[in-house]
Amino acid sequence: MLGQSTSAALAPRRDRYGRLVGSRRGKKPTMYGDTEVMRAHVGRLREQAADIRTEAERLASRAEAVGWPGRAAEALRGRIRDRAAAVRATAQRHDDAADRLERHLTEVDARKEAIAEREDKAEALARQGLLVDITLPLPGRREWLEVEL
Repeated sequence: MLGQSTSAALAPRRDRYGRLVGSRRGKKPTMYGDTEVMRAHVGRLREQAADIRTEAERLASRAEAVGWPGRAAEALRGRIRDRAAAVRATAQRHDDAADRLERHLTEVDARKEAIAEREDKAEALARQGLLVDITLPLPGRREWLEVEL
């Protein structure tokens, strides 16, 4: 197994700001970034997509409202319709990115929970004296996913 000895691996650690890291007592595990912060990015991507779509519709409606007749007006409308379609495609790419990021964050949360469960199990086994002279990963590390207890 990786990292440090059992007693050292289960001891509370603090980051450079004095906050506990790797703590599981009633708190979400501190590891691999804050998925809630990243979910805020997902929300911003979705808001941007909506704003971009709104702008595309505004652009298209203004082009259709051009007040002069003729080939030049039709050419302008056609070009603006093409541009509006490209802008809508950009909005769709924002939505697609938000969907992919959300799926990724769901997987990250599942793995963080699996890590926390293995850490908790190791802590319980260590309290029972069943883990002696075993090297375990540092708290919150993905190597916990490889640990067989």
